[in-house]
Amino acid sequence: MSLARVIQHEIDHTRGVLYTEKAIKTMTREELKALREKENAKKT
Repeated sequence: MSLARVIQHEIDHTRGVLYTEKAIKTMTREELKALREKENAKKT
């Protein structure tokens, strides 16, 4: 992971931006659904 990406990630945290909000712009619905299911599986 590049330093620029790490810095952007931290800036997003301070602004309350979630990864999934950005991912919606670049991922297909199927890819986003799979990501959400994976995240939900980790919570249980």
